[in-house]
Amino acid sequence: EQQLLDNDVAVELPGGKLKIHWQGRGHPVFMTGPAISVFEGSMEL
Repeated sequence: EQQLLDNDVAVELPGGKLKIHWQGRGHPVFMTGPAISVFEGSMEL
């Protein structure tokens, strides 16, 4: 592994800032940031 970044990084995206946490190969990636409602509706099944 190249270890170019820390396990925790902040990424600035068009929708806002995300905190990314990854411990490396074989581990899950966690993305943490604000959540907003972008749609409301209903559907009959």
